[in-house]
Amino acid sequence: MTFKMGDQVRITYQGKSIDGEVFLSCSTGLSVTLTFNGWLESYAGLMPVMWVDDGYIDLVYGHRVGIDRLGKVIPWPETSGTYSLVK
Repeated sequence: MTFKMGDQVRITYQGKSIDGEVFLSCSTGLSVTLTFNGWLESYAGLMPVMWVDDGYIDLVYGHRVGIDRLGKVIPWPETSGTYSLVK
């Protein structure tokens, strides 16, 4: 799977996940820089990754990084009252 700048993603690293964004991506999508709010293990807001063999790894420690594209966010209309699924 290749990514482009601005893609919203879920990053999984060392058993922890956080939502983020593709900040930079090379034309082939094999080298990507991810941004996110907060900490993900020893990374604070920025993680460079590269595709190696069959998946992405972080460039500092060489650990596997899971990156999943998030779907589009559809705004939910504000409602009031109580609703029941059973009549």
